[in-house]
Amino acid sequence: MSFDVMPQAVAMSAEKKRLLDVAQYFADRGEQRFASPRGVEHIPLAELQATPTRSGVYKALENALWETGTRVGSTVGDVMTAFGIDEKQLHTTLCFCHNGESVAAMHLATSLRQIASTKT
Repeated sequence: MSFDVMPQAVAMSAEKKRLLDVAQYFADRGEQRFASPRGVEHIPLAELQATPTRSGVYKALENALWETGTRVGSTVGDVMTAFGIDEKQLHTTLCFCHNGESVAAMHLATSLRQIASTKT
């Protein structure tokens, strides 16, 4: 007797799901803009991770995580951990030097989807 074996679907990681959920959250907001931080690449990692998510795009990311069902703390490090991203990915996604004074929600959606594509 012979059986065809179907490969099991690989479960999506929690980080990838969060990235895609939050990307959709921002895609739904179209051209809404959020203030970009300056000099992200010049801040020591420990200091960057301890930065509070009080305003601008940091607060928007924290709010998006909450709105899509992920409970997260109120520091940049908490947001980075929830997404499984490093400081280079954070910098490219939201820093002033890449986006100017503000970053569009659609840009965030595109960037987060791109990062998600690298996850399993």
